[in-house]
Amino acid sequence: MKNLRIQSNLNQEFQTEIRRARIKKLTIYEISDAELNILEHGAPYSILLNLSIFLFTTAIATTIALITIKMPLGKIYIAFLIASIIGWLGGIILIILWSRSYRSISLITKTIRDRLPPEGEAEVPQNNILLKYKDIKFKLLSARYGTKEKSIDVYDKLVLMIKNDELKVTSSNSIAGDPLKGVKKKLIINYISYGTIREVEVSENDSITLP
Repeated sequence: MKNLRIQSNLNQEFQTEIRRARIKKLTIYEISDAELNILEHGAPYSILLNLSIFLFTTAIATTIALITIKMPLGKIYIAFLIASIIGWLGGIILIILWSRSYRSISLITKTIRDRLPPEGEAEVPQNNILLKYKDIKFKLLSARYGTKEKSIDVYDKLVLMIKNDELKVTSSNSIAGDPLKGVKKKLIINYISYGTIREVEVSENDSITLP
């Protein structure tokens, strides 16, 4: 009995006080595997920016050297000239690639954020979803590529192709790979246009513009 009392006193003496500072509001966003993969591979794109800056710096330095320093036409002059050309061309190509990847990540982020209704606006019930999109020209609902036996979700790939409320796509393995080799596949797209839900099937290698 005495030992239990001593143990209890020790536990009280060495018990750690835990204080928790709660945040006032927590917002949770749902994200798909495809979106997560795109965001996950976003960091390496910064390497493109760093390399382009390096190439531009090299190009500027070599160009200034060619202009200000009188060099005889020889190996050194040719080396500086080649370094300058490679620096400008490589820098431009890399900055274009970085810009495209950056816009892709920004679009994915916007798509995720737009899933949350504005503050003070309740989520639209399922039976009122058509009413919500009655004035919307095109809203992609789902997209799958493959066969009845095996298909892959290509919704996130097609979202990136939407421009000016139009989707132009070719049904092919270039969208997200070949889910089932040696078999004719289809691209099945479900979307809403002016309050009407539609479904289209696009055979492999055929193209379509929606809506």
